Order: sequence, then C-alpha cells, then structure tokens
Amino acid sequence: MVMESSENPKVELRIPRRIVDSMTRHALEDKPNECCGLLAGAGNLVASQYRLINESDHPETEYHVSIGLFKPMGLMRQKGESLVAIYHSHPTATAVPSRRDLERNFYPSAIHLIISLLEEVPVMRGYRLRRNSFEEIKWIPIDDDGPDE
Repeated sequence: MVMESSENPKVELRIPRRIVDSMTRHALEDKPNECCGLLAGAGNLVASQYRLINESDHPETEYHVSIGLFKPMGLMRQKGESLVAIYHSHPTATAVPSRRDLERNFYPSAIHLIISLLEEVPVMRGYRLRRNSFEEIKWIPIDDDGPDE
C-alpha cells in the first residue's frame, strides 16, 4: 500500500491501483538502490508501466537510464501511447525532488513521481519539475481490471 498526496485539489494524474502496487514493489525490490521507470497512456490516464534498470554508477543515490529507454519508447509507439510520467524511488529520503532531480529533468512535459521508502509505509508524491523549482500535483489511484505488468 502506498499513500498518495492529497494537498492539491486538482487531479492531474490517474493511475490504476495495480500499477501503483507494482511501482511500490519495484521500489522495495531495488532497495537500497533507487528504482526507475516510465508510465505511459493518454492524457492524464496511465495505461502501462515500463520498469527500467538503473544504469547509474551510484544507484543508491541517483538514477540514470540511457540504453534502456529504446525498448520501452518503441513499445509505447507501437501501442499508440505517450510518455505520461517518470517514476523513481528515494530509498533514504523524502518524496521531494532533489537538486539532482531538477538538474536532470530531460522530459519537462512528463509528471515526475517519487516514491519514498523512508517510512514504514511508502509514500508517493507527484511533481511538475522545472530547472530550479517544482510544483506538487495530485494523483489518484483508480480501479482497473486490466492485466498485471
């Protein structure tokens, strides 16, 4: 179970519960390293999750993906999906963007989700990132009977 943000009244992202659960599992499985992945769909509705392999030389404090982007981006095109969000975990920090997260924001149109594993119950918060600032957005889990990842 993951707690979602509830401070901002405008819902900017809808994520099927099965994908929220899968993202949380991904973060816990990769701990103590940061996990990372992509969410695709249309508009503000997520339809698919693409787990990525963290290629960073320092995976416990940052994430980096390069070669690993080719396959999921191709699959999104085949399915007629667009990149909706990027997610990663903070195994030992809060779910707030770091300076490095802001500096390495190569997809500014995507929502960025951060899963904190600092507390007993993981916390996921969403943001729109800019070069030197960020704005929290609201996301909600939705019921979905689709297949698991």
